[in-house]
Amino acid sequence: MVRFGHRKCNCWGRYHNAEELFDALKEAEPSDACTFEFDDSELEPYRRNISHSRQYREDDDLIVETDEKEVYVSDGLMVKAWLNVNPSVDDPALSYKVLHFLQRLEKIRSINPPYLPCVREFGIATKSSSLFMVTDKVEGLTWNKVSIGSKQRLAVIDKLVESVEHLHGLGLYHGDLHPENIILTKTVDGFDLTFIDVPDFSANGDEPKNHLYSPENIDNCTPFERDNFAVMRLSFELLGGEWGVDLSELPELSDALKVEASDPSAGFKDLVRFKAALKPKKSVSIAPVTISSNKDFEMITIYPDNGKLYVHVEKSNQNSTDVMVTFYGLGGSARVIYTTNEKGFIVSFPPRARDSIHPKDIERCQLVLDFAITIKSGSVMELSQLTKKLMGNESFNRTVETVLKPVEDEEKVDGLTSQLAQVFKNIEAKNTSPDHLVISTDKLWKAVLETETQAYPYIEVIGGQTK
Repeated sequence: MVRFGHRKCNCWGRYHNAEELFDALKEAEPSDACTFEFDDSELEPYRRNISHSRQYREDDDLIVETDEKEVYVSDGLMVKAWLNVNPSVDDPALSYKVLHFLQRLEKIRSINPPYLPCVREFGIATKSSSLFMVTDKVEGLTWNKVSIGSKQRLAVIDKLVESVEHLHGLGLYHGDLHPENIILTKTVDGFDLTFIDVPDFSANGDEPKNHLYSPENIDNCTPFERDNFAVMRLSFELLGGEWGVDLSELPELSDALKVEASDPSAGFKDLVRFKAALKPKKSVSIAPVTISSNKDFEMITIYPDNGKLYVHVEKSNQNSTDVMVTFYGLGGSARVIYTTNEKGFIVSFPPRARDSIHPKDIERCQLVLDFAITIKSGSVMELSQLTKKLMGNESFNRTVETVLKPVEDEEKVDGLTSQLAQVFKNIEAKNTSPDHLVISTDKLWKAVLETETQAYPYIEVIGGQTK
């Protein structure tokens, strides 16, 4: 242990006190500056010996004109140029940003998704020192200026969701979705949807963002999360909702948005919960099937566990044509007898109450059903409702048939099988050497042909007819 203090150090007499040592450590501290090299040849395929403004002359006034960017229409095409972009080996950070941007454009052009304008040309215009992109001009109105009928809104939202999910599936994102970046074009069947201003470039690395259609933690979330948030808010507003206020007509959607906003780990990570709430499945109330037994017990109802009523079928000990059927669910279990002679249930036993299903009971079951069963005490056995419910159930009938199917006697062997059995029995008894097995070839071939259809003799004719 080294003690620092205002006294001489015996470390070769180099430092007289802790302050001198600290100053020396600070001088020797590695620099935080990141030094790396860039292979400029990677940008060579993207360089064009042109000036973007001469190659693509504007048809009219510029739509956007700033010190960093120009946007205009040229011969019916949309031209976007980022000015004063000079990637070189002297500025590797900028070069990497430009390369990444151009690679994204290359991927978009190769896939040409229908929700993005078709990319016609892009690259580095060396004569104008600019980064440029030329795309088709999208005709239509922005999201917030289109009148969408109530019956078409869900279809438009579906297109929005599908487009963003597909874009994210490609490893790409928009990052700045808002109503003015989405163009809707009226068609015979509805609307076509196109994203604009994607991708965008910034030399300083700051991606374009908007606070209104981004999560509150805008600086700490990913561009994918910003896209997902924008999809949810745009959709909610299109359906007549006000962000942050419950929509009484769509309670499931309002609840889902609350979950997204309050979930710090998975909120706005994807659109799964949003889609499920957008079109909630209508719960279908299935009345329980009621059966009765002539025993004295308290009535119970057995409900499916997460939609699953587990069923176990086994042979009856009383009759070879009957099976014992046990139903397992929330609330307990019930046993009944099914007879194949009458193709119906004939006996009901008192149920067993239980709050949960034992895992072993689930494992031994052969099939699942989706309805509840009420078992009550009565003066007679009454199982007609259950018989009617399962009368045409193919899975249940097949299970009963399989359970009652006679098992072939494993000891019933003949021919080669019996001969092999005897040989191996002798080997185990050390009465016969395994090197001397005498097997009839006639029986061997017969056994092979009975079990292997591919071993059947056949003739293969190769070539055409010879005159």
